[in-house]
Amino acid sequence: TKEDIHPFRPFLLGQVDLTAGIQRYLFNIANNPNITVFLLTYKALLRDGDSNCRGVCCNCKASPSCSLALSLKIGPMTLLQINIPEPINTLPVCNMSSQVIQVANQRIEDHITSAQPVIHNFVQCDFQLFAQTLTWIIENYLLSGMRFCELGSGFGVATLLASIRGMESIGIEIEPTLVEQSRKLAERLNINSRFFCGSFIPRDITNIDNLSVEVEHVATHEDDIYEEIGLQADDFDLFFAFPWPGEYHFFEAIFESAAADGACLLTYRGRDGMNLVRKT
Repeated sequence: TKEDIHPFRPFLLGQVDLTAGIQRYLFNIANNPNITVFLLTYKALLRDGDSNCRGVCCNCKASPSCSLALSLKIGPMTLLQINIPEPINTLPVCNMSSQVIQVANQRIEDHITSAQPVIHNFVQCDFQLFAQTLTWIIENYLLSGMRFCELGSGFGVATLLASIRGMESIGIEIEPTLVEQSRKLAERLNINSRFFCGSFIPRDITNIDNLSVEVEHVATHEDDIYEEIGLQADDFDLFFAFPWPGEYHFFEAIFESAAADGACLLTYRGRDGMNLVRKT
């Protein structure tokens, strides 16, 4: 109906990217299996008061003035894929984020080349790409709140970068040495992030043994770290993780089981870049 288009108006007036508007609209109706949505072009949607543009208002096929009509059959779903635009790595990175990344990279290099024991499960993420993606997520209003949790936080760089963007940021890491390094880095940069040592798996995941059969790099049976944090998994709005290849579905399953509806999971997938899903 014509009323359904009204939530698009803020996006169409340039406040938010149109793609983000469409994604949020789909999220709102994703649990209705009987809705067919016609997504038309920016030009067509702007003409919601024009009787000649009948593509959406009358649920007909695209009018001649619409250069694109996409019909989507939406059914019940749990994880909604949010497409991240390809030129995401061209977005600017603020000076503070660049400073954090520079200091962190030096700290990581110093640790790796030192005589300290090797941490075999640590692999460095593309911190700049994370910063750019987080900027895009926040500026397109894709989050329902501003609480951030990094699952397997390593040196805590993503957690620090989220704090810079005004998020209440928590890092969870199983390796005590990395937790110590994260806290020192936060103190060095005077950033108010918190880091906790333990498994990020919530205690109440009932089928964890089945989910983790082929997972080698995640501790699944530890004390409930969320009790120490003072927050539950469903209190967070954005999770970030850098899973090992083959473990992406495990992280999504944990997220699906523990996160609140509307929360997002961002994962770094090496050469494939960033992946973003929302629980619906």
